[in-house]
Amino acid sequence: HEEVEMELEALAAIYMDDFQPLGTSAHFEITLHPRDDADGQSVHVGLVLAVRLSPDYPAVPPELEVRARSLRRDQSSKVCILLTHAL
Repeated sequence: HEEVEMELEALAAIYMDDFQPLGTSAHFEITLHPRDDADGQSVHVGLVLAVRLSPDYPAVPPELEVRARSLRRDQSSKVCILLTHAL
């Protein structure tokens, strides 16, 4: 559990106000803001990544949920699938 707490402290330090614990240390959200692309064009897809760690983490991957106003439900689901496969 100490390793998980250290990971969460690192995430909190990196994302600062965009990192929000939700009740327990095993459940949190990170708000990801859009950045300009390489051509300086604004990218308009920001999202909230909700993460729930199982008691068996890191042996078991976390549950992920993506929320974004600019994405349809099927698009949010696809993002979750892609993120889960990347773990």
